Amino acid sequence: MRLHRNTLPRATHRAEIGPFYVIPKAQGSGAATALMDAAFAHARNIGVRQVELAVNENNPRAKAVYQRLGFYQIGRIPNAIHGTQGPERDLLFALHLPRAVPHLLERSAPLRYASTNTPLFLAGNIPARGLKSVLEHPAHARNP
Repeated sequence: MRLHRNTLPRATHRAEIGPFYVIPKAQGSGAATALMDAAFAHARNIGVRQVELAVNENNPRAKAVYQRLGFYQIGRIPNAIHGTQGPERDLLFALHLPRAVPHLLERSAPLRYASTNTPLFLAGNIPARGLKSVLEHPAHARNP
C-alpha cells in the first residue's frame, strides 16, 4: 500500500491510495480494514482531507470493502488496463476524512490475522508504528 500525496500547492489536501492488495490468505480477516485505518490516520497526520483510489470494475469484493469504509464512486477510467479479455475499466472512489480523528476501529469483528507471525505485507510509506497501534487496539484482540 502506498499513499501518494498530491504535490500541487492547491491540492495537497488530496492523496491517492494504491496499489492496494490483500493476499488471498488474509482476505476476510480484517487486514484490509486495519491497513486502511492506518493509512487514514497517517493521511490525517500529514494534512490530507480526501483520499482517492481506483479499483477494477470487475472486483466486487474490493468495491464492497471500499464502500463499507465510506468511499463513494466519483468517476470511471476507460481502458485503465489491458487484461486477457481486452481493455478493462477502473472505477474512481473518494473518501473525505474528517478533521477530528474519530476512532475508526470500533468494529465488532476481531482482526484474527494480526495475532499470527505472518507479515501483514505492509509496504510503501505508511509508518509501521501507525499499523502497530491499529493492530494492538482492543477491538482487534484475539478471541479465546
